[in-house]
Amino acid sequence: MYSLLIDTYIKDPRSRN
Repeated sequence: MYSLLIDTYIKDPRSRN
């Protein structure tokens, strides 16, 4: 479940910026 959120978080870390 959280894997999806974490996966995206790691895939696009600069996107968060």
